Amino acid sequence: MNKQGTCKGACRASGPPCMGKNMSEQYTVLTEKESFDELFNRMTATDQAQHKKFGNNRAEPVFIDRVLYIYKCMGKDRFNEQRPPEVLAVVRVINMSLTHSEGAMVTLLNETTNQKQVITTQPVKLFGFDVYGCVPTSVGVRHFAITSPTGELNFDTSLVLYLKQANLATFHSYRNIYIQTPGQMQNLYPHQDWAPDRLDM
Repeated sequence: MNKQGTCKGACRASGPPCMGKNMSEQYTVLTEKESFDELFNRMTATDQAQHKKFGNNRAEPVFIDRVLYIYKCMGKDRFNEQRPPEVLAVVRVINMSLTHSEGAMVTLLNETTNQKQVITTQPVKLFGFDVYGCVPTSVGVRHFAITSPTGELNFDTSLVLYLKQANLATFHSYRNIYIQTPGQMQNLYPHQDWAPDRLDM
């Protein structure tokens, strides 16, 4: 095998292709940041500009049946109390998978419209709303034991979604769109009853 990757000798007729001993001279593994930059560059110019402008991002653990609320903040009333938010979508995690070419993937279901969206390492708007999500290129998989309310022991798995929105939801910026878990919604809007997740992570 020469430096251009051309095999000098006879390769086996069967089995995997001969890769030679110097293929490391042919390929370069990009860093995590460089990999993300390549994915970021695949976004439209408009999405890139908005993604850069948005100031709040976080890593949110997700698991099967995890619920996320996408909502619009409606500001305060004349008594300086927070108005109830306008819920735009109730989103549920319905599948998680991993492939060698696409990396980790999380499938979301918009229960408001019954639309599905597969989230990969490519940052995208979630169901067309002004919030972004992706799976990190360095996947944090957690496999853990849990006990049910009746004491039954089971195992579950979680991945991570990187979520990005305009600013912190605690700012309650009028007409900004946010994405939060039921527990986070309960803290933000305690006078409403938000259906809790089976796990609070």
